[in-house]
Amino acid sequence: MKGEKKRAKRKMMSDSDLKQIAKDLFCNKIFCDRHLSNPKDITLSFPVLLLMEKKDLAKMEKEINFIYEYYDKAGPMAVNGKPIFFSCRTLRAPETEKMFDFYNKFQQAYDSL
Repeated sequence: MKGEKKRAKRKMMSDSDLKQIAKDLFCNKIFCDRHLSNPKDITLSFPVLLLMEKKDLAKMEKEINFIYEYYDKAGPMAVNGKPIFFSCRTLRAPETEKMFDFYNKFQQAYDSL
């Protein structure tokens, strides 16, 4: 639309933020798209994605690699045993890769106990 401003690109998350996400995922404080057995079920847990315009959803599918939210943000109901969230957070591919590197380090440290 005329006069519509483009959004500024989000900066890469800091290592400390990604480390915290990895820790919270490891400690089961986070529900993410990886918890779903069928990726097409993403909108059952994150119905907010249904509200996106198709062009924005297509752009998100290209740029976003990890969708998550903290369990304490879940609604009072569930679908097929999975929580429902009315918000979500995202990581891009480079952030996801780095976050899982941290996650694997937490896993290795735990396994060595």
